[in-house]
Amino acid sequence: MLSKHLVSRGPAVLGPLFLFLFLASSWHFFGSRHYEVSGLTLKSRPDLSAKNSTLGFQSIVALASQSSKWRLEGLMRAANRTGLSIRALEETWTAGEIEAFEATRSMHTSQGAARAWLAHLRALESFIESNETSTLILEDDVDFDVTIRSQGLAISALLKEHYNKNPSFYPFDVGTTSPYGLRSWDIMWLGHCGGFSSFPGDLDSVDLPTKTVLTYEDATRLPPTKLHIPQDFHDDGQRSIFLPEAHPAPICSFAYAVNKLTVQKLYGLVTAPGQTGAGFDNRINELCKNGLLRCLALQPELFHHHEFRHKKASLVHETDSNVSSNQTEEEMESYTVNIKYSARCNSEEGWEENWENGDDLKTCYDHDKHGWP
Repeated sequence: MLSKHLVSRGPAVLGPLFLFLFLASSWHFFGSRHYEVSGLTLKSRPDLSAKNSTLGFQSIVALASQSSKWRLEGLMRAANRTGLSIRALEETWTAGEIEAFEATRSMHTSQGAARAWLAHLRALESFIESNETSTLILEDDVDFDVTIRSQGLAISALLKEHYNKNPSFYPFDVGTTSPYGLRSWDIMWLGHCGGFSSFPGDLDSVDLPTKTVLTYEDATRLPPTKLHIPQDFHDDGQRSIFLPEAHPAPICSFAYAVNKLTVQKLYGLVTAPGQTGAGFDNRINELCKNGLLRCLALQPELFHHHEFRHKKASLVHETDSNVSSNQTEEEMESYTVNIKYSARCNSEEGWEENWENGDDLKTCYDHDKHGWP
């Protein structure tokens, strides 16, 4: 069972006592330059802003489907379970607008793929028009571990430690509103379904520039035998951050962050004329692989989409599948691969009472491949 960490919501007037209690509940210091954060072992002091309700970004938005209420409802329950603040970005386009978009593609695009394209483009446009400096964009069927807010601490700490050793380029400007160094990446890919086409086989057999992959110990990472696809780049218990120099190129756009410094470039590249009918994630994959975008990615991923057994229910496949629009998660057997303690599965009715009673967290990763725990 994971140890419990209280998230204080007390007023700032508590002063030093509030600060001490908050830090004590978030991380512990063990000797010189070693910190433990909810099962993660770090060498640098965490930036606590990475653990806030938007994971250190200025907002988290979810691309909300019109026809499948289970997707957004389950995501919001998971957000409530973990203390995340997520704003839904509802679909507003008509069937005519979808058909018009499909007509612009040089290859056949399914209605589901067209809707996914439009949803992602609208999210980017909304961010461009905002005053925010960073945002995390989620597809509304994503899931994540109940310890998700501690993951940002590890990412921030490792990035700062890495760039402290490379003073010629230090992306953490004084007064920046991000703990992740916005000048060092164009897109931060936190949720995907693997691929990493730049890396065939084991990482040990791949010739990568020095220090392009950062690793940290993570007790919430599933072992290789429990992962849905081979992701054995590192030993059990380690999670990896692939820096832009490594050109990571995963697929599936479950969760990714963008920043105001380079989002115009990203938007221009994904909407450039003469593209094929590939999906939005395939286009980003190509741009990352070719180095046209500076992409930072985690492996294994922190976000994965929640699925129903034997049915396709992703943002792309939703309109093209036989998943009923009014079915709930409880009416169908569901699971989330690559996530140890699913926030969706641990946010069902009565979870607060179970948590207070000290009951163990539930696991619900892919039962077809690994069997129910």
